[in-house]
Amino acid sequence: MESLTCPPLAVTPRVSLLHCLFVVSSCVMPPPDADEEEWATVERRGLHLRASGRPFVAVLTRTNTITNEAYKDDPTILAWELINEPRCPSDPSGDTLQAWIEEMASYVKSIDPVHLLEIGVEGFYGPSTPELSDVNPDAYSANAGTDYIRNHRVPGIDLASVHVYSDTWLPHSVEDLHLNFVKTWMQQHIDDAANLLQMPILIGEFGVSLKDGKFNNEFREAFMKTVYDIFLSSWKAGVIGGGCLVWQLFPESAEHMDVGYAVIFGKSPSTLNLLENHLRSL
Repeated sequence: MESLTCPPLAVTPRVSLLHCLFVVSSCVMPPPDADEEEWATVERRGLHLRASGRPFVAVLTRTNTITNEAYKDDPTILAWELINEPRCPSDPSGDTLQAWIEEMASYVKSIDPVHLLEIGVEGFYGPSTPELSDVNPDAYSANAGTDYIRNHRVPGIDLASVHVYSDTWLPHSVEDLHLNFVKTWMQQHIDDAANLLQMPILIGEFGVSLKDGKFNNEFREAFMKTVYDIFLSSWKAGVIGGGCLVWQLFPESAEHMDVGYAVIFGKSPSTLNLLENHLRSL
């Protein structure tokens, strides 16, 4: 496993305060020549899964050329993420991914026992909690090879992670139903993080794509406000700590990289106001 998609980080004192808000992900991805099904079903001790530990070493032990500090010793880094949105539908029991999480969590903690560690899963409920399958967006989700509760009970995992993408998960475009789903999805995960997992929760990604015209910016702002309101309500009640990260903020100069999710403040000042109001409430 040689591919590591995240660029080297260079943290200066001026951006340290901002930097601490971000989760640094190892972005483990299959090698270019790997068959997707083979990658999904490979045994725990198989070559690709075993080799995927190499990027962790490269990132955690790299010395920042500005601060002369290894990332594993950098106090401005909030947490490490094992992998972005893993799924393993070829093993709906969840055992394959669970074994990988257990192995990699232990491995990362052996290198960096200080920083928080989270997984990066979307948050689908799996076989360990069949009573919660109705919270999932569809029937497929329970068989995606992930298991929100079981995955987060792995020793070494400190922070629960969940994503919110009703725009791609739900088959319809009825806006009220999307917002109702978001409320139920978030509240259930927040409650479970507090009561079952007893750990803070990070809404690691949430957003709405405007690319195909299915939704407009007005709905995206309603979606964002719903996420922020639920998080703030829980946070102010002292239920759980954590945070939420919108996907994704772009400067105007980066518009060419937008795949639909980019929030460009210069083109949407009302969205900027929404974010500013949320930040002032923290």
